[in-house]
Amino acid sequence: MINITWLRTFCTLAEVGHFTRTAERLYMTQSGVSQHISKLEEQLDTDLLIRQGKQFSLTNAGEQLYKEAGEILQRLSNLEQRIGEDPPYEGLVRLMSPGSVGLKLYPQLCLYSSSIQN
Repeated sequence: MINITWLRTFCTLAEVGHFTRTAERLYMTQSGVSQHISKLEEQLDTDLLIRQGKQFSLTNAGEQLYKEAGEILQRLSNLEQRIGEDPPYEGLVRLMSPGSVGLKLYPQLCLYSSSIQN
């Protein structure tokens, strides 16, 4: 499984286009960014960048990863937001009661439940 932190670092680097500015944006060191990219390349067993001195460009694999990773990271972000939402009037309600009370309440709860669902 691909490390999400390395993937975020790679996508940020592809967007920013500069190792040092990527490090600043992610509150990392420049060598930390380089290590994330190297580890990601090692894990995927492919070069993601064509390094030319202090500059770089994305390989075909890097372009493909950037495109797909961006979608994945966006979906993860959306998932985190959806999971974090807690609507005040929605959700599962469970009740426990002694048998005699439950038998008295059950018909009313069934009526109430069906009126909510309709």
